[in-house]
Amino acid sequence: MFAEIQDGFSRTYPSLFEVINCTSFQRDLNAFLQSADLQNVKITFEQLKKTRNIKAKRLLGSLLGGICDLLFTYDVHDLERDLRELTLRFDIPTLRQAFSDKLLDDRYDNTLTEIAAATVVCEVFDNGSVHFEERLPGSWKNPDMTGTWAGHKAVAEVTCVNIEYPPRTPADLEDEIKTASFSAGFNVWLRSPIIFIERAKRIRVLLEKLFTSRGGLENVITVDGFPFEREDHDSFRCDDAACLVQYVEFYLDLSESRSVQQGVFSVSMMSERDRSYLEERYPTPKQVIPIQFGNGEDAFAHRRNTFFLAIRDMITGKLSQCSPQAINVIILGVANPMFDLDVQNALYGSYYVTLEHRPTAADGVTLADPAPSRVPGGIFRLITESVAELSEDERPHAEEYVHFYSDISGVLLFRTGANMPDAQFFPNHNATSPLSTQQADTLVETARRRCNRRALAKAEA
Repeated sequence: MFAEIQDGFSRTYPSLFEVINCTSFQRDLNAFLQSADLQNVKITFEQLKKTRNIKAKRLLGSLLGGICDLLFTYDVHDLERDLRELTLRFDIPTLRQAFSDKLLDDRYDNTLTEIAAATVVCEVFDNGSVHFEERLPGSWKNPDMTGTWAGHKAVAEVTCVNIEYPPRTPADLEDEIKTASFSAGFNVWLRSPIIFIERAKRIRVLLEKLFTSRGGLENVITVDGFPFEREDHDSFRCDDAACLVQYVEFYLDLSESRSVQQGVFSVSMMSERDRSYLEERYPTPKQVIPIQFGNGEDAFAHRRNTFFLAIRDMITGKLSQCSPQAINVIILGVANPMFDLDVQNALYGSYYVTLEHRPTAADGVTLADPAPSRVPGGIFRLITESVAELSEDERPHAEEYVHFYSDISGVLLFRTGANMPDAQFFPNHNATSPLSTQQADTLVETARRRCNRRALAKAEA
């Protein structure tokens, strides 16, 4: 049986198996097959997550899902096709040295993007010029891909936006809350997600006490020290930020209807510096009260850096792999389209729109057309346009700041898979070696063909 499964893997994904066929993978594969319940794929996936002595968990999970035709593991099909294309240009030892180790550990997901990007780079760089992780002459740098583009030295460096999402309450903890021992349904809004069973039990007990105490006429019922204000006969709200439950309503006639709502997190699209800039440039007029959307100190605020600052730091970290006087393209894998605007904010400055109020004799006031603009501070900002926007203290450092990023020719936003695949190129207007319009168009067209390959194949079928 084990030999048949292994043979099925190698027959379905021949290029992948040639690249990763090494002692460590065979050891992981044998351990996986010996412990797997091959009659139940779901149980096997759960076993794989908990196994500590298997390094290639992500790859093995994708292989298992691939031969079982599970939609959520379609990435291994894409990986096989990308490697098949690369085997037409490189020998197996070259590909194995470049990608094998990274496919067999927790870098698996990022390596999928790197291999997909390699198929694009090999098409746009001069034919036969691409090398993987080759050390630059007289330097310790070894970029992901080097070569020539129209005879000019070129570098492509790949990175991925791996931003930690806010936590959410696991299904088993929701189930614990739903076991509350009273004969009524309910809908409860949690103030923030929970990840510990003890808190789920505490919420369950709190709901039981609140339901038992709800029969009186009191407008406020105190449970475990938290005041719940009655909104109508069977719904209650607690404004104490320390309470895990924000709101609950009971359904006396729907005992089977029980649901747990997650807390909502918000992340600012601007940094504190950018907000201060706008407040100074557009001060709030007298007698105008600004609208506040929620309490920034409550449990709904996701307390972390803005996403665009994290993306800017990723791009800054790739500067060390850029080659002076070369075309340097950063390929940024962005799996979720919600981060597209953050990429642009990181490169060109935070986006904002102004609406000018113009007094008129007829109706008192009218609005001019919206005027989009950006806060000075993006790493690709036009220095000639932004110096006038800077403070006196910032101006002496503006040219030095822009020059720091001048080795980067541009950033290619690169999204494969099923979640709105796309590719966009963002040029650096201050680059030492910028891409021509034709080069940028070729890069985007080639990248989009790769990103949309799955959708195109489905349409052709």
